[in-house]
Amino acid sequence: MTKRISRWTLATLSFVAAVTVVSGQSPQGTTAPPSKATSTPTSSSQAQDQAIFRATANYVYSDVRVVDAKGQFVPNLGPDDFKIYEDGVEQKMQYFQVAVGGRNFSNPITFNPTPVNTGLILPTAPPPVDASGRIFVIFIDDLHLQVDDTARAKQVLYTMRDTLLHDGDQITMVGTGYSGIDGYSLMYYYTHNHARLDEAISKLLGSGMSPEEVINATQTNDGPAGLRYNLDTAFRTAYDILDQLSKFTNRRKAFVYVSSGYDLDPFKDSRLSAAQNGYDFTNAPGNILTDPQQMGANGQPQPQQNSTATNPYASQVGEFSESDLMKELAELIRAAKRADTAFYTVDPRGLVSSQPPGMNNLTPQEWEDFVVMSTSTLRALAEQTGGLAGVNTNDFKAYFKKVDADFSDYYEIGYTSSDIDPTRRLRKIEIKTTRPGLTVTLHRDTYEVKAVGEATPKPKAPKIVKK
Repeated sequence: MTKRISRWTLATLSFVAAVTVVSGQSPQGTTAPPSKATSTPTSSSQAQDQAIFRATANYVYSDVRVVDAKGQFVPNLGPDDFKIYEDGVEQKMQYFQVAVGGRNFSNPITFNPTPVNTGLILPTAPPPVDASGRIFVIFIDDLHLQVDDTARAKQVLYTMRDTLLHDGDQITMVGTGYSGIDGYSLMYYYTHNHARLDEAISKLLGSGMSPEEVINATQTNDGPAGLRYNLDTAFRTAYDILDQLSKFTNRRKAFVYVSSGYDLDPFKDSRLSAAQNGYDFTNAPGNILTDPQQMGANGQPQPQQNSTATNPYASQVGEFSESDLMKELAELIRAAKRADTAFYTVDPRGLVSSQPPGMNNLTPQEWEDFVVMSTSTLRALAEQTGGLAGVNTNDFKAYFKKVDADFSDYYEIGYTSSDIDPTRRLRKIEIKTTRPGLTVTLHRDTYEVKAVGEATPKPKAPKIVKK
């Protein structure tokens, strides 16, 4: 019996995890600057006859990377070298800036004053004013790193320190488990003297459940006891950090997410076999049963059939739905997009062996299924937030160099949508270059508008399930 996550299942996260952002307001009767919005008063009777929408003058903007055939960033493009489209309709550029190295910015170019666009609440803040420096959250999900992965995870973090981080970057390091990293959660400016970061890395200790612990864990309706608790704890910690990151506007923010990924229903066949063996042992001749309903008239145990109908554990194994895990991931992706933060997921296991680690009763197929599922969740978190996934690789130096380039060299392009149709909530952004042979990648390629009176949806932090 095998269970797999399909590509189309992960692809649905791009629709479930759409961005929802809200702009500010300014008093009625004034002309709003780029960061403000105006409103039109209506009576309660009018409100019953028609929907009410705020006007806005906010930019829709996105970070854009342009590389040549060799993958090198092209820094010498101008506004005339780009074309902007929203849902296939060309838009007029109103803001342009280029950044090289994450700190060296050109003078921003602002075109004609942004007109008030009646009928919509467009997303995000005004164009950047001071975007110097980069913000890194180093998120150590040690609840999903096994003890045996500790040394490798530390080495990966040292590689990140030497490759990705530069003087002037603001960093913070947070753990989910028992490593004692929480004391380093205060954000500070990174310098070449990295003693503070080294001390935090030295405390890392993987505390995730091993395959043996998963297989022998008590089976519940949420899967093996402990897995859901660990997931909820990790995601709740991530939500808290993203809530704080949302307060940093007009800054490049990266969430370096170190974890071995998620699977809430792993090793199903082996878990069922272990539960069945325990059930058979309990009902073996000579064992004393304390349940009077299982005693015969002579006080001896009644014979039991080894079937799902008579084995309560068999019915519990695998009841947790894969779609619930997808929902949890989608909510976390939505929170990251609202905070304008990209996930850069890192699996310190690297290239994982196809053979199960030191277990005789775990089949290679089950282990392969587990690896595919766990790495797929990390890919989804990265790809759906505009980041990069460092999975199935042992060359972490090359990965972090790519993250550094992706996070340092980019164009900032802004416009105001010409589409005032309030029924078109989810908008698709496409930016092209008129120069041949170049590839354009957007940090954000969708956004969502909102009607007046709608509450800004916030992700529900997972409810902690007791172990």
